[in-house]
Amino acid sequence: MLSEGVSTDNLNISISKHKTPVKISVEYGARAGLSIFVENTSDEVVEFVWDKCSINADNCFRVGKKFVDAERSQPNLIIAPHQTARFPITGASNVYYDEIFQTWTYRPMMYPIKLVLPVKQDNQKEEYIIIAVSKK
Repeated sequence: MLSEGVSTDNLNISISKHKTPVKISVEYGARAGLSIFVENTSDEVVEFVWDKCSINADNCFRVGKKFVDAERSQPNLIIAPHQTARFPITGASNVYYDEIFQTWTYRPMMYPIKLVLPVKQDNQKEEYIIIAVSKK
């Protein structure tokens, strides 16, 4: 797992400064894709506005949802106070039906990856957290 502003042997990962009460870390694997780990450190509910999230200027798709729903509206992700959540994501246009294996799957994301996560708490104005992943 990678924390804010960390570099690995072959990747640079940066997370924009934000005033939200969440701690964010990132994990990236060639096949598994991008996973975001979020900890709500506040006593209030935190809400990720999923329909406004974007990854490389594409709609975000939380892996684990029905693949056929990749382009449809998704409910916001609500994280309770002092709770941790993990959500693997990809771009909605990366999801496709593989005719050979007769199953839904998704293509690996290409670098650089830029993820925009709109977050709001307690009916306040949304704040945007930007995560960038690039090769060295």
